[in-house]
Amino acid sequence: MAKVLILGLDGATFDLIIPWVQSGKLPHFARLLSRGVSGRLHSTIPPMSPPAWNSFMTGTNPGKHGIYDFTGRKPHSYETQFINASWRRAPTLWQHLSQAGKRVAVLSVPFTYPPERVNGIMVSGMDAPGVAGLVDRSATYPPEFYDELRAEVGEYPMGPNLFAYNDPCDSLEDALRTMERKAAAAFHLYQREAWDFFMLVLGETDGTSHRFWRFCDPLSPLRDEKPPDPKVANALLSIYHKADEVVGQFLQLASQNTSLMVISDHGNGGNGDRAVYMNRWLENQGWLTFKRFEGLMKDGLEMTKHLGLKFLSPRVKRMVYRLTNLPNVVESWARFSAIDWKQTQVYCEETPYFPSLWINLKGREPLGIVEPCAYEKMRDRIMAQLTSWRNPYTGQIMIKRVYRREELYSGPYVQNAPDVIIEWELDSGYSYLFRPSAGKRKPPVDTVNREERPRLKSGDHRAEGIFCAMGRHFATPMAIEGAKIIDLAPTILYLLGLPIPSAMDGKVLTGIFSDDFLTSHVIRYCDGSGAAVDLNAFHPDFSSEEEAAIRSRLEGLGYIA
Repeated sequence: MAKVLILGLDGATFDLIIPWVQSGKLPHFARLLSRGVSGRLHSTIPPMSPPAWNSFMTGTNPGKHGIYDFTGRKPHSYETQFINASWRRAPTLWQHLSQAGKRVAVLSVPFTYPPERVNGIMVSGMDAPGVAGLVDRSATYPPEFYDELRAEVGEYPMGPNLFAYNDPCDSLEDALRTMERKAAAAFHLYQREAWDFFMLVLGETDGTSHRFWRFCDPLSPLRDEKPPDPKVANALLSIYHKADEVVGQFLQLASQNTSLMVISDHGNGGNGDRAVYMNRWLENQGWLTFKRFEGLMKDGLEMTKHLGLKFLSPRVKRMVYRLTNLPNVVESWARFSAIDWKQTQVYCEETPYFPSLWINLKGREPLGIVEPCAYEKMRDRIMAQLTSWRNPYTGQIMIKRVYRREELYSGPYVQNAPDVIIEWELDSGYSYLFRPSAGKRKPPVDTVNREERPRLKSGDHRAEGIFCAMGRHFATPMAIEGAKIIDLAPTILYLLGLPIPSAMDGKVLTGIFSDDFLTSHVIRYCDGSGAAVDLNAFHPDFSSEEEAAIRSRLEGLGYIA
């Protein structure tokens, strides 16, 4: 009976792996590449963890599963809120497997909180609130598995707060400890029984890329003039070496009929020192208007937030979080209060990742001014202007391509996506930094000053992740091209002898399998989604206290500013 074992390495990239394999520093990856199937794995557009991991686990595009970011918009509001797995509107791979009687174990996959009632074990990913950065009973299924986990391997960490350390060496040590503890729990659980499907995700390969890229890349525009500590200069190699050890251990434990896959949701690369202030560009183009005293308003709100966090006691802060929505209100006001909505047609939420645009649409936005009949014409105009935007320092185009949301996504939840999605061009091989505009009289593109650089994430996402597979059913050794993250769920179902739901957008990667396996295993399909989704679980909001915990974790990983 075929079995599947998956190691997810969030944000892992062949741009780092292949040179280190060639220099003999990653022996187990070398074995995968020389004896297995491998190739670059195309992520979602944009290549962000929330839509990408959800597309992996559902085999569908975001228009069907409904997840586009760490946050979702509140209806008829400019406010956003942190979301979780209950917002997902398509069944997961492990739901299909559980329904078919397969035993599954799923550890630390992002967007698996609250944990699903699977036929097996689930420990939620980094979107779980947790307690002091550790998994609690609410993040495990069944809940009593939490007691076994603590008794056998100790506390299970959600993820390190990498940007909380002044000393990057301390940050590195925390990341390595976290990987070690997650791997120990996985090895214990893996040997507990003969799982049909087992998956562990290590997010540290992504978070450390945000934190350490400038130290490890001698050409990084954000690199310090002073040479880094050798330990810090080799930080990413240390993290990938630890991941390589986990690969080796799983190769040793896996049975002969187990197929091992090592995947990432997207790749990573360096950030440059050019900051983009998207709403300033919209202001310059006449699409957005700031209020006259927007700097004072922004500064006042930021000061209120800062003083509250600094001087309120932990007990009072917990009470504020628990009893009010004040933190979200202050955050939303800090972001949007400076905009004059009565004179704004297009705006950007200005998240740190791949900012896209919304039309200030009458009837949808609370202060919308754009008539629905003018919506398409306005999108055409803004898209034309975006494609002609050039970097004032180099003269090169800044945007590779602009999409209407319907061009990228299909399904009942396309309306949850931004109206215009931007695919950004690289600036001499490096990503732009995206910064909030309110309160800053900055040009749309500006150079980050040296004082700010140590606090910035110096690595950022790229569109191509990794795919490696090794096992008796694969055609080996070989390289594949054109694999997409949405293809993995149907491919895994096929490998385990199950039909592919017709609602899945992904295709079985037939090219990775041996001729014998393809001949003896016919691809079968079934109507509909193939598994039920609990509609009653839709949108159970985090408490304000839980949102604060998640915000702190995502800030510590470099996901949000």
